[in-house]
Amino acid sequence: MGDYRDAQSRYHGFLFSVNTPRIITLSPLSGPVGKTVTITGQNFGDGQGSMVAFGSTPVPSVSILSWSDTQIVVQVPDIVAGEYGVTVTISAGQSNAVPFQVFPPLTFDVTALVSNWGTKWDYEITNTSGGPVNPVGPPLFGPGPNIDAFAVDVPSADSSTTIT
Repeated sequence: MGDYRDAQSRYHGFLFSVNTPRIITLSPLSGPVGKTVTITGQNFGDGQGSMVAFGSTPVPSVSILSWSDTQIVVQVPDIVAGEYGVTVTISAGQSNAVPFQVFPPLTFDVTALVSNWGTKWDYEITNTSGGPVNPVGPPLFGPGPNIDAFAVDVPSADSSTTIT
């Protein structure tokens, strides 16, 4: 709120507002480097001279996929695993910070174990990334805790099997 005195020494009050950005949601709330994240909120402007950051790390312009006044789509920048506050900064100010969990990309080693009756090959696939196979949500492979290794039947040594 502000006020001023006119030529007749009368006071006049007035209100002004600054449209600082506000993040309402992030989707998803976690993912590896390079994951596409949608930021939904208010007062993001047109993106000119603006910035999205994960903690103190700004998202490079090549990783900002789209920008509107209510939605920004970015890719997680190249940062180490951990929790970061995602913020949007425009000329009017900085938004609230919303937590995002960055986890390491999943890497796996595949080892041929044995031929099973000469018709199928068993392979063991082991998570070597140091992170959980399914860091959020239900386990990937049925009931029970997250697992670090599993076996897959492949019809022959020179074929492939898609794991879904």
